[in-house]
Order: sequence, then structure tokens, then C-alpha cells
Amino acid sequence: MATTGLDRKLRIWDVRNYKQLCAYTLPFGLAEVSFSQRYVIACSVGNQIQIFNDAHLGTTTAPYMSHQCTGIVCSLQFCPYEDVLGVGHQHGFTSLLVPGSGEPNFNALLTNPYESRTQRREREVKQLLDKIQPELITLDTTEIVQVNTDLLEKENERLKLLLHTKPREVKFKPGNKKKGRGSAVRKEQIKQGVQSEQRFVINEARKKLEEEFLAKETMKVEDSQKTVLDSVCCLYCLFLLKFEFADEGHCFVLEDLACEILKKKSDERVDFKLPKDLTQAKRLGLVLSKYKDKHYYTVLFGISTVYIMLQSLAIPGSIFLTVLSGYLFPFPIALCLVCTVSHGVAPPSCIYIQAGATLQKLTHVGAAWSWNAILLVAFTALLSLVPIFYKRINKNDGIFNKSKNIKNS
Repeated sequence: MATTGLDRKLRIWDVRNYKQLCAYTLPFGLAEVSFSQRYVIACSVGNQIQIFNDAHLGTTTAPYMSHQCTGIVCSLQFCPYEDVLGVGHQHGFTSLLVPGSGEPNFNALLTNPYESRTQRREREVKQLLDKIQPELITLDTTEIVQVNTDLLEKENERLKLLLHTKPREVKFKPGNKKKGRGSAVRKEQIKQGVQSEQRFVINEARKKLEEEFLAKETMKVEDSQKTVLDSVCCLYCLFLLKFEFADEGHCFVLEDLACEILKKKSDERVDFKLPKDLTQAKRLGLVLSKYKDKHYYTVLFGISTVYIMLQSLAIPGSIFLTVLSGYLFPFPIALCLVCTVSHGVAPPSCIYIQAGATLQKLTHVGAAWSWNAILLVAFTALLSLVPIFYKRINKNDGIFNKSKNIKNS
């Protein structure tokens, strides 16, 4: 292969080794280059054509031939098996005779430039026949439809290694014994015994493969279940921690559970709670940012669910979760998250609005009383007082435990 460039170099390459054989420095930059079958190079620039012989050897010092066209040369191409160079220029086409450029000898079985239509068809048939394997060429036409038992057994061995694939059975025929020594029952017993041994070996191999394959699948399922369990447990712990236990000992068990799930360090347990100011929100954000890369969806789902719980029960603190979302996630994700979870106040709001409308009907003079209306108002009232009762119960338990510890001391 020959290449040219603006560096005025004519480089000869060996495409089999991807190496440069030699290079020639020219007084001008070449525009068109063509290689012949006999290693003759034709170069052109402007309307000048120069032909070099044996340039691939690196011994060429002067052009073999030169020619000046009437117009600027556009393209060059040697004619196969002919000593002719075709030149396309500004004013038309010119054919130049270049002795020794074409291959004088050609293989008529592969490429015959003078072949007829019939010869071309025969050549295509011969080339297709050359692609057939020698083992398939036979005079007995019945061998092609016969089963290759050796190949079938190898294929069965390969199928044994595949899961959920029933291998084809290799038929076993017991050998013929002397007259009176081999009965039909005995032959069938031997046949059944051999087939049962084959089935046993196949089942054992399949069991081993299934154990290896299913072990990996079980590990994946356990990891996915563990991730979901982490999310649910963390959300449950955060929801209970938001009620501000008066005694720090009561929340110690829940914090231990959350820390064990997320594998936190002991110095991070103090900050793992619902933030009440910007400082606590910043500390919680620093803790969660360490685990966000590994437990991204756990952190995202936890913040979303706690946000919805706070909105549903009208518990203050959702503004700090909004700040925490902006600290942990990019602005588009945080904005979409806050706008989505803010709709969590919609279901309890519908209940409260319905309770208010029912209460207005009950207090209205002449309105009809109904047990459904009374139950709806009572349910709404109890739902609103759940956080208060829960907090008061834990405060009383904390005071009782403190007094008990004082008496024991």
C-alpha cells in the first residue's frame, strides 16, 4: 500500500505486518496514487504523471516513466492483467501503456478475465463444491440419512451440562448369548438396569449444577429481600423516634435496631433521629450521605415515607426533611421528591374535611343524627390524639424508670 501526504513523503506499507517498508521524499505533494499488480506506482500532481518501478524495494532513485496531460489529473487506475494505466483528467480520459505493470499469468480456475458466461457459471459451481467437507462426499447416498451415534453421545454429554433440558436416551441393546442362557426377561432387566444407572448419573450431575445455579439466585433474592427489609425497618424506627421519648433509654433499643440495619458506627447513633432544627438536619444529612451511594433507594424511600407520615398526622418537622432532601439529592430530584410526598396530606385532609362537614350537620338545628356521623367524628378525633397519647405514655414510663433507678441506687 502506498500513501502520500502534505509532508511530501511517498510511504510504502506492508499491510500484513502494519509496518512501513520505505519512504521517498518528493519535491511536491502528490494528489493521486495507484498501485499495479507488478508493484508499479503511478503518481500525479497537477497535469504531471510519474511512474516508479520496484518502489517497494527502496532502491528507486528516478521515475520509470513520466507523462504530461492536457488537463489536471483527477484519478489514476491500473487495468488488471493489462499493461495499461487509465488516467482521468480535466479534458477527458487517457490510456497510457506501461510495460511490466500488469500480471501476465493468471489462474483461470479463480479469475479469468476472458471467461464466457458458461465458464463463469461452472466456476461458481466449483467454488461452492470446494466448501463442502470431504467427509460428506460419498457414493452411498444412504449414509447421509443415518445417525452418527458417536456424535449423538457427545451431544448428550453436552446436554447433561445444561439445566432444564431432557437429554435424549442412548438405546442399549444387550449382547446375544447362547441358546437357552439368555431369556427375554433377563435382557429387559439388564436394559432397565443400565438405563437406571444412566438416569442416576444424569440426575446427580443436574443436581450439582442446580445447586450451584440456585445458590447464586438465592443469594440475589436474599440480598433484594434484605434491602427491602432494611427500608421498612428504618422507616419504622424513624417513625417511632420522631415522638421524642423523654427517657433516652427507651429509644436506645430502636436506635440499636436502626444502627444494626444500616451498620452504623457508635458515634453516628446520636445523630440518627428526626431533626428539630437546622443543626440536627445537617448532622443527619452527614450520616445519611455516607450510606446514600450504597443504599440509595433505602434512603430515598425512608425520607419519602417519613415525610408522608409527618404530613398525614400533622406532626411538625417536615420542613427540616425538605432541607435534608436538598442536602442529599440534586435539585431536580429533591424538588420532585418534595412535591410528590407533599400529597401525603391529601388522604387525612379528606377525612378531616368530611368530619368537619359532619360536625357542622350535627350542630345544626334540626339536623338528623346518625351513628355513622358520630363514628366518623370519633375516629377522626382519636386519630388526631394518637401522637399525644403515645408521647405521654412514654414520658410516664421514663419518669417511672428514673424513680426506680434512684430507689435502687
